[in-house]
Amino acid sequence: MKKVTIQDAEYVAYKSATALMDYGEPMPDFETRYPGKLEASLEASFTYISGKYVYWTLPHRAAVYFYSIIKNHPFENGNKRMAVMILLVFLFVNKKWITISADDLYVLAKDVAKSSAQDRETVILSLKKEIKSHLIKIK
Repeated sequence: MKKVTIQDAEYVAYKSATALMDYGEPMPDFETRYPGKLEASLEASFTYISGKYVYWTLPHRAAVYFYSIIKNHPFENGNKRMAVMILLVFLFVNKKWITISADDLYVLAKDVAKSSAQDRETVILSLKKEIKSHLIKIK
């Protein structure tokens, strides 16, 4: 399974989010992100313990990407938009797509942002289920 790189995040996700998801709130420059937070969010989906991945299915990793970017808050503004775009990039590089609109994904992102840190695993499992139920293969 392919990861989303920092270059993917900057040149695909960030540029797409700024161009397509303005919502009247401009995103700060990519370079102004908090050091290390985006990188940690991108690695969270590929965490392994004792030589085994914690999240080994694509929907589970996609959910962790989405959740981590929102909750780690690597940008001053635009974290939910970046979570949506990085989810889409991750799915695309792995030849998958999701049949939920970007606007509906943004609503999911707002729900994640409002969630309590104590509910992390429950929220991630709910996201995994939602992603899995709308996942399609692309060529």
